[in-house]
Formats: sequence, C-alpha cells, structure tokens
Amino acid sequence: MKKLLLSLALFSALLLFLPTLASTSFGQKIALSILSWQSGSRIETGSMRLSWLGPQAFLRLSISDANIEASCEQLTAYMPLWRLSHLQGPFTISKGYVRYRSASCLDASLEQIEASVEKNQFTAKGSTRSSGQRGAFNITGTLDRFPGDCSLQGRLTSIPSCLCDQLLKTDQKIEQLLGSSLSLEGSVQAKLGKGIFNIALNSSHCQTNIHAEFDGQMLRLNKPLTAHLTLTPALNDLLMRDINPLFLTSVQANHPITIRLSPEHFTLPYAPFHIDSLSIEKGSIDIGQVTLQSGPSLQSLLDLLNNSRLKNARSLHAWFTPLSFQLQNGTLKTGRLDLLLAHSVHLCTWGNIHLQNSKLRMYLGLPASTLASSFGISGLNPNYVLKIPVRGTISKPELETNSAVAQITAVAASQKLPLPKVGKLFGKIVQGVAELKSDKDVPPAKRPFPWER
Repeated sequence: MKKLLLSLALFSALLLFLPTLASTSFGQKIALSILSWQSGSRIETGSMRLSWLGPQAFLRLSISDANIEASCEQLTAYMPLWRLSHLQGPFTISKGYVRYRSASCLDASLEQIEASVEKNQFTAKGSTRSSGQRGAFNITGTLDRFPGDCSLQGRLTSIPSCLCDQLLKTDQKIEQLLGSSLSLEGSVQAKLGKGIFNIALNSSHCQTNIHAEFDGQMLRLNKPLTAHLTLTPALNDLLMRDINPLFLTSVQANHPITIRLSPEHFTLPYAPFHIDSLSIEKGSIDIGQVTLQSGPSLQSLLDLLNNSRLKNARSLHAWFTPLSFQLQNGTLKTGRLDLLLAHSVHLCTWGNIHLQNSKLRMYLGLPASTLASSFGISGLNPNYVLKIPVRGTISKPELETNSAVAQITAVAASQKLPLPKVGKLFGKIVQGVAELKSDKDVPPAKRPFPWER
C-alpha cells in the first residue's frame, strides 16, 4: 500500500512539475523533439518557460518546414499549456518574421511583426518585403474567436501577392490577376461566422471597392461592384477563352478593362468554391479597344470573307462594345457583343458556354455591312445579321458554316456577283437559297456603336 501511495505521489509530482522539467535544457530538447515530430516541422528555441496554467514564454523561437520559415524574438502565450498548439487565448509576439518557401516567394516576407491579443483587443503591425519593395500593415480591433467573432479594421500596403496565394492556397492566381503586390484598406465584422466587410483594393493590375456580407459559406454583394483591371496574361486567358467564341489570343490593351457586377441575386460560394453555385444575375465587361492576334476560327472566317489583307496581318486592332452576361448553374449566358476589326470588318457574337464541360452553344454573326463590303450583297436591312452556329468545346470550337455559305453563295448568284472563295473549314457549298431571311432570335445591337459616336 505504501509503495502504491509512493508511486502515486511520485507520478503526481512528475505530472505537476512536468512543465518545469520541460523548461530545463535537457527537457527542452525532448519537448522540442516531440513537438517537431507531431507537427512535421522543425522547432527550435533559445529558451522556454512553461507552466500548466500559463503563461508560456519562448525566446528566439523558430519554426520551419518545406513550405514556411517563421521566427520571433519573443512569444508569450497567456493560456493553459493544453491550448498552446492552437494559440487559443491572449498572446504577444515581438519581432516576428514569416517567409514561405516557394519558387514564387523566394524574396517575399513579413518582417518586424508586433502582434498581441489582450483580453479581446487585437493589434498586429509590421513590414513586408518583396523584390526590394517595402510595404506595411496595421490591423486593430476586437478578436473574440477568429474568424467567427471579430471586428477588425486596418490598412495593408504593398503586401506581396504571392504570400496571399500561399496563405489562401490559390496557386498563384492572385499574383497573376492582381500583380506582384496589393494594398487593402477596410473593415470586417463577424458574429458566429456571419458578418460584413467593406474593402478598397488597389494593385498595379486592379482597383475596386467591395461591400459584401458572408454567412460562413456564401458571399453576397451589398452594393454594385465595379473593378478596373489590367489585361494580364492570366486575365487575358480567362476572357479570351471563356467568353469569346472567336478565340482571339494575345490581347494587349493600353487601358484597364471594366467589369461591373450587380448585387441582385449575386452569390459566391467560398467554403468550398464550386462553379455551379456561383450566381451572377447581371454583369458586364467593357474591353474597349485592344490589339490582338487571331486564333484559327478567326483565320477561317477571314478566309470566308476573302480578306487577305487582314488574314496576313500579324496583329489586328479590335474595338469591342460592352458585353452583358449572366452566370447561372455553371452556364455563362452572354448577350450580344459587337466588334470592329481593323476599323473595317463588323462582327458580333452571343450565346451560352457550359463551363463545367466547356461545351459551346454560341453564334457568330455577319451583319449586313460586312456582307455588303465582303461580297457586294445589297438591299439588306441595316439591322440584318447572318448567324453562324459555333459548337464544339472551348478548346476545339467548330463553326457550322454550311448553311451560311449556301445562303451567301445563292444570293451572290442571284445578284450576279462573284461567288465567294471558301476555305477548307466551311466544307461543300450547298446552293438553293435566293434570299437572306432574318432570324428572329438574333439579339438587337446596342446602337450607336462606340466607333459611330
């Protein structure tokens, strides 16, 4: 019995003084080895002072793994030892440093981090560095349980975008779309995972103000959103791939494009994101004037139009009208987009793109002015449009031109005009139509066009 009591007493003493023992030089090595093994990270510290009820103090603490390198001169956590792994409670960090180990973030870091949570008051400030450019951040507010219950406001200046990509695991999309750094100013209020935020975003490639509310799974706009974006290669790929049936490539613009989204029935799922749940009732894109190279579909179209001057050009000037669109259940519905190529060829497009399987149900339109200038066809209503179905997929678009070529050929013959020279893509010419009839489902143009003003 005495041995049992003695054993219990020794065990209780060991348990009671375990934090103190772990704070010794010998115990520290064992404790850090265990923590490193459990976390999969390398953890080192100059010294540490632990206790069951707190505080927990570390000097010259460093944590590193294959993805991140972090350190601080001093960390003091005012919390029980069993909460330390999640840092749930008041704490202070002095002279912190964070750098992600990735090819895109080799020289980007957060430095001189001073952060604390005292009761529920949160402050964090520090500097950033990326490619020789310096930035700063300063965030204050109340933090009861992040991110569920908080009220924060602050300013972030020249924050490296690659660090945001690493934090949000967005595979360099933020850096590609917004540029190498971004600045934010605004506030966020949340209660039980629901709340609102108002943020002004500025970067070398984007300027916008976002007023939205969230509920833990969905984000909804409270005010119309207007964003001015520079056509980066990533944004160029997105626009030229997903909303443009001519599949134009290598777009260059000397001015930002403008995207507008209405808050009406707008929902953005973020936990998790799924394209089928993204809903945009009213949106528009204004590309304006750009310089572009043409894809195979446009080259084939220029074959049909017998326009060797444009076909052989390395680049083309294009002037676009604003494009209205909707996105529902994974289907992008585009309104009529008119464009003027090389100040001379008028075209238009409209239709649907199913984003999940990339299938197209689009139309390419040849207005009356283009039919007149290309084939000499006269007597058409100025609002007439000859439509050509665009099917297939985004990666392999198919222009179904047989019917259109047959109509053009027949009308040209009836008006005693030279027959058009037809490229290989358009197949065999079928004659038998003597007039061009207007289709009732062709969307009306938004006149006047910008180039007519």
